[in-house]
Amino acid sequence: MTRPVVSIIVPVYNAAAYVAECLQSLIAQTYPALEIIVVDDGSTDDSYAMCQSLCSASSRIRLYHQANAGVSAARNAGIAKSTGDYIMFVDADDTLRDAMTVETLLQAYTSQHDVLIYKKYHVHHTDTRKTVACPVHKIAWRLVMCETLNAPWNKVYRAEIIKQYSVDFPVGVKIGEDLMFNIAYFRHVQMVAMIDYGGYVYREDNIHSATKNLSATVGRDLARARKKLLCWAMQQRSLSLGIAYGYIALKNTRVTILQWWRRTKHKGGSA
Repeated sequence: MTRPVVSIIVPVYNAAAYVAECLQSLIAQTYPALEIIVVDDGSTDDSYAMCQSLCSASSRIRLYHQANAGVSAARNAGIAKSTGDYIMFVDADDTLRDAMTVETLLQAYTSQHDVLIYKKYHVHHTDTRKTVACPVHKIAWRLVMCETLNAPWNKVYRAEIIKQYSVDFPVGVKIGEDLMFNIAYFRHVQMVAMIDYGGYVYREDNIHSATKNLSATVGRDLARARKKLLCWAMQQRSLSLGIAYGYIALKNTRVTILQWWRRTKHKGGSA
C-alpha cells in the first residue's frame, strides 16, 4: 500500500443505519494515498460488525475498537493511530460529496497553508472551486463569528501541527469540544486557505450534534470554550477577535438559559 498522505478519522457509535454509506464514500475516493481510520466507541448495535465487513473488503480501512468514552476520545484515538501528513474528520452518519473530493481538496492545499477550510454541500450552490489564502490574524474574528470553528469536519489539518503541539479534543466535554480543538490548533496557524467547494454531505439529524442533547454540564463546558477563545484573542492582540468573543459569550448565555428552561420545564417548573 502507498504510504498514506491523508488520514480520514471516523468515530463510530451506534451508527449502523449510516456507517456503511459513510465508509463506502471514503473507500471510493480516487486519491490513492489515503487511509481511513475507524474507531468504534463501544457501539451496542451492529456498527462494529458492519465496519469489520467493510474493513475486510478494503485495505484502506484500519479498524479499532474501544470501550465507550465519547466522540472526543474516539477522535483522539484516531489521531494517535494516524500516519498521514494531513488529517480529516468525517462523522459516521455523513459522507463526502463524490469520489473526487479528497483529490480536489489536496490540489488546493499548498505548502504555505496550515489549514484548508471547505464547505458543506448544498445542491443548489454552484462551486467556483476558487481558493483564497489569508493570514490567520486577519480572518480569525470572522471564523469565530461565522461559527466556522465549531466543527472539525470542514477542514483539512496538518498532522504535524496537531502532534507537535499535542492538540486534542477535550474528553468529558459535551458541548464546545470542537471549538476548543480548533482554537488550540489555530493558535499555531499562520496561513488559512479557504476553497469554495461543498465537499461534505452533512446529515441534518447528525448523531454528534450536542445541542440536541444539552447536558447538565453545559455551563461549565461553554465557559471552558470561552476561556480558550479569550486566550487566543489576547495572543493575537486582536480587538475584532475580542469582539467575536463577546458575541460568542452572548450566544452561550442564550444556550445556558435554554438548557435551564428545558430542565425546569421537564421537572414541571415554570420559566
